[in-house]
Amino acid sequence: MKLLALVTSVFCCQWFAFAQLPGKVTVTKSKLDGAQQVQVEPAWLRETALGSDLKLGGFWSDKSKTNFVLEVVLIGVDSILGLKVGIDGQITEWMPSEKSSHHSYQPGLYNSVASIPGHSETARRFVVPLDFVERMVDGTNVVMQIQMRRGYREVTFSNDQALRARPALRKALGKVKEILNPESVKKSATKPRTETRRR
Repeated sequence: MKLLALVTSVFCCQWFAFAQLPGKVTVTKSKLDGAQQVQVEPAWLRETALGSDLKLGGFWSDKSKTNFVLEVVLIGVDSILGLKVGIDGQITEWMPSEKSSHHSYQPGLYNSVASIPGHSETARRFVVPLDFVERMVDGTNVVMQIQMRRGYREVTFSNDQALRARPALRKALGKVKEILNPESVKKSATKPRTETRRR
């Protein structure tokens, strides 16, 4: 068991060093104009019990404080045409902010521990209001329908397992809040804790 755990640990470290960790949130500040950006590496959406080949990420900038850019990523080659999001039964449709889907190739990982082939990815971005992403994160039953050239795919967003999209976006919204309301963050950090004594 210890040997298996060691091999798994080595593999994970090598793989995450090789590729961006799904759901990783980073905050950057431009040296040019001081603009701050919060970026979320695309994390997995749930389609079946076995998983999905669809991911969701995005970014926010204080240059456009009331908007958030969602990025839908498909493992494979297709055309992403549109996005519908149902939040507890209320459906909203969004059109892409780009003229066409972006295609890229992610190289594989080959070493003595593992052999993972490279793959193609299709991505497209959608500009939505920041408060819409907040509603997505807070929703109880959130389903996304992604329209493609070959039909559509439906995935569940409201899932909080590791490496999933919702906890990643929730963390990103926390970083956005810190940028927009730094004073409230300081106050909550310095607020004294009250202890309940048992009698």
